[in-house]
Amino acid sequence: MVVHFKNKQRHEIKISAFIARYSESRLTHQPEEAREINKITFWYYAKGGSEKAAYITILGKH
Repeated sequence: MVVHFKNKQRHEIKISAFIARYSESRLTHQPEEAREINKITFWYYAKGGSEKAAYITILGKH
């Protein structure tokens, strides 16, 4: 997962655990100097070789 900020900085976060359907990943903390997020990019492999897109919900605290 890569978090891209408005100030052109980026923060790469490795998520190595399997995240099951309807479950949650661990919390991640972002660098203090880069607060406003522009986009978040994910790379993932679907279980069983499926080519279906994942549905992801991102929650944040302002």
